[in-house]
Amino acid sequence: MALWRVAYYHHKFRRNLRKRRDYILHLRENMFRRLLKYAFHHSPFYRQYYFDHGIKPEDLNNLAISDLPAVDKKIIKDNFNEVVVPGGLTKERVEDFLEKYPSPEAALDNKYRVIHSSGSTGEVGYYLYGPREWDFVKAITLRTFPHFSLKPKKYVFVGATDGHYAGVSLFKSPVNTTEEFFYRDNIVLDINDPLEKYADELNRINPDVITGYPNGIALLAKFQKEGKLSVDPKIVVCGGEPTTPQAAEMIKNTWNCELINNYATSESLVVGVGRPGLKGFYLFDDANYIEFMNDHILLTNLYNYTQPLIRYRLNDVLVPEGEGGVWPFTRIKNIIGRQEELLWFPNQAGEFDFIHPIVIAEIYVRGVDKYQVVKTGRSSFIFKAVINSQFNRQEVVKKIEERLGEILQKKEMANVEYRVEPVNDLEKDPKSGKFKLITQKQPK
Repeated sequence: MALWRVAYYHHKFRRNLRKRRDYILHLRENMFRRLLKYAFHHSPFYRQYYFDHGIKPEDLNNLAISDLPAVDKKIIKDNFNEVVVPGGLTKERVEDFLEKYPSPEAALDNKYRVIHSSGSTGEVGYYLYGPREWDFVKAITLRTFPHFSLKPKKYVFVGATDGHYAGVSLFKSPVNTTEEFFYRDNIVLDINDPLEKYADELNRINPDVITGYPNGIALLAKFQKEGKLSVDPKIVVCGGEPTTPQAAEMIKNTWNCELINNYATSESLVVGVGRPGLKGFYLFDDANYIEFMNDHILLTNLYNYTQPLIRYRLNDVLVPEGEGGVWPFTRIKNIIGRQEELLWFPNQAGEFDFIHPIVIAEIYVRGVDKYQVVKTGRSSFIFKAVINSQFNRQEVVKKIEERLGEILQKKEMANVEYRVEPVNDLEKDPKSGKFKLITQKQPK
């Protein structure tokens, strides 16, 4: 059933690319209005939240989206059990699932996909997608590829792989389903491993498509330049972080491939894309309603009815570019403020290597509400953790130490020293006033 539903959605989405701008705006408004009414009548949180702000059922037909109060990660997390619509999908059950079933192929109740993330806020969040919503995501993701065909291809994913992260969860979802037909072959590269160790396997598969974090893919391109790799991908899809000009230049000059930039978040796995032939970067207005603010955006996920997110604050900063492009969607100039610093340390061999910021952002230890990594020296860092008072602090600290030890061991960085420091709250950057997940201790 899922494959037919994906095909149906894909057909609808392809038609939207040929529509007029006013049609897309009308479609977006209708999708928003349906979601708003559904959330009001089915989500105890939204019903009470809107009542508290003076919004009544009869107002739902005429209120502008800007008339609604916004939400953020903390509000959604604190009211998780009342936000999520299907009964029984509690925060406690989600946390149990994440702890017991870390494989990205697993689904809660064999039905719901769980994505966990802290992103750039340092505060852990959980995001659920039902079967229809997951198929919606898979179908609209096909827009990523300029020349999509049914021919099976060889795929490689480079990113965080040992948890329910957005990228690897989508990449692995066809496994053990009828959709696996489209994977002629595939391998997953853990960004937290020394990527050189995958050289022989990469040369064997010689992938048609490489997708993942641009810093990791750029490192593979560097290996190719050095003669350690010999692959010829036709398409490279970058996501999970902004693609720097340096990374883009390295990738394109190495493989002469079609370079695609995919924009997604845990809160909406399909936000936008930039690729050859489009003359710009486009937001998917038939999947999300995005409002531009000076230092953040408000995202309304128009397709997720399992866990409605309406006017949800994201700390990404987008610069709109106006209309008149190839697609009838909103164009943006740039994505600002998502990329964290890479954590560079010398490894056990004395060579410098990095721990990817996405690996840090996706650390999951039950009982940790917020965290921050502070680099304190050439080979040392502090992991600051806000630990929930309902949990045993010593036990949580021990689990954090075990998780950090695993990460460093995989990167062959057992020489790096670290300390877990429980704190009551995390400090913001004194200059910008913004929180940074990865920061560096300034010398006195």
